[in-house]
Amino acid sequence: MIAAALFVIEWGTRAGLMPGIGDLARYRQFPDSARALAAAPAPRIAFIGNSVTDRVRLDVLQEEWRRLTGETPSVEKFIAYNSNLSTWHRMFAQYFWKPKLKLDVLVITLYDGNVLDDSETLDVGNLALFFTGPEDRDSLFENEITSLEHRTEYLLSSASQAFAARDRIHDRVLNFIPDYRAFATATNELNFEYESRRQPPEGASPRTFQALESLLTRARDGGVKVCFVAFPMRPGPTGRKSYIISPTALEMIENAGMLYLDMRDMDELTADMYKDNVHLNAKGVPVYTRRFAQELSRVWRP
Repeated sequence: MIAAALFVIEWGTRAGLMPGIGDLARYRQFPDSARALAAAPAPRIAFIGNSVTDRVRLDVLQEEWRRLTGETPSVEKFIAYNSNLSTWHRMFAQYFWKPKLKLDVLVITLYDGNVLDDSETLDVGNLALFFTGPEDRDSLFENEITSLEHRTEYLLSSASQAFAARDRIHDRVLNFIPDYRAFATATNELNFEYESRRQPPEGASPRTFQALESLLTRARDGGVKVCFVAFPMRPGPTGRKSYIISPTALEMIENAGMLYLDMRDMDELTADMYKDNVHLNAKGVPVYTRRFAQELSRVWRP
């Protein structure tokens, strides 16, 4: 009976719930999106990141790039919410490096001083389902997923979509509660701010940059130019103070021959163009996107 119940839950998740969960359905399209981008005319630009990266308007980027250079770039976003560099370098490997798909520029957005450091993987279920394969398990368990709890979660998520999507199922049930979505959004924004401000505890191990090194090495081997963009925070007394990017990480980026755009100070962006201290609203998105296109076209041409 237990086995039958587990089978029904798993079947129901795969057949009913998974296709209807927006971000998971989008993740399923990533392999096709990567192939389509690789087959598109150059320059081919991919954005890999989380909700901060999602603030780029691709149509505005294409329009501004065309105005500046006379060319229309092929662009695509690969957005995984609740993710960091430990996931992003795996996404690049899964969708471009492993299948040897050609890409011209990969854009990674920085929004605090610790983004380029090695850190704990935030969403193990998605990493197991979409962003890695069995061949990655040894390196994952050695570098990113080191605790017994997370290794067990990864293995179970690899075998069961119901287990991997349990948080999404939980959220969908809670969405029937009035005003839960607004409460969850506010809670996520507070957690995002807390994690961004949190300092390493006293006596913590020195920062390491294995994920960054892996990304730089694979991009260099594949002939891909990685552009790291320091994202501007909301200005004014209610905004967050500027952040410091690790000098070690910046040196690694420079030595690898990659690009770094410091856009932390943008006079064009005002406080009313932000939803919170880091996420732009509909008014700010096109302003940032145009400036990004100008800066990237200034430092890089196909």
